[in-house]
Order: sequence, then C-alpha cells, then structure tokens
Amino acid sequence: MVYLIYRCDCGRVLYSKEGTKTKKCTCGKTLNVRKRRILKTADTANSATQTVQDMQEEIYGGTMFKTANQL
Repeated sequence: MVYLIYRCDCGRVLYSKEGTKTKKCTCGKTLNVRKRRILKTADTANSATQTVQDMQEEIYGGTMFKTANQL
C-alpha cells in the first residue's frame, strides 16, 4: 500500500492511501486528493505518520508532537 503526502490550503500536511478520492482536513475543508500536488510518498502508515510529523515541525518549527508523558 502506498500513502500520498500532500498539503491542505491551510498549510497542514496530510496523508491518505493511494486511490482515496477525498480527505477532510482538520480546518474543515474537504480536499480532492487526486487534484493535490503530491509532496512525498510512503510505503507504510507508520512512515507516512512520521513524515507528516517531520514536515509539520519543519514548517512550524519546534517539537509540536509529544506523548502524554512528555507534557
């Protein structure tokens, strides 16, 4: 399974399985995945998640993603 990584118009980085038609961003916008510019691909959901986290931190700086015991 291949996962596609792309950005919403609000700037958030998202991923979905290849073949997915639409995805709803947390900002509320529904995206047509087939019309998005694909930034990267990943082979597993775990690697897609890690790539999205890395890209978000690169864009916004700092470590945004923490586990509950780090708070």
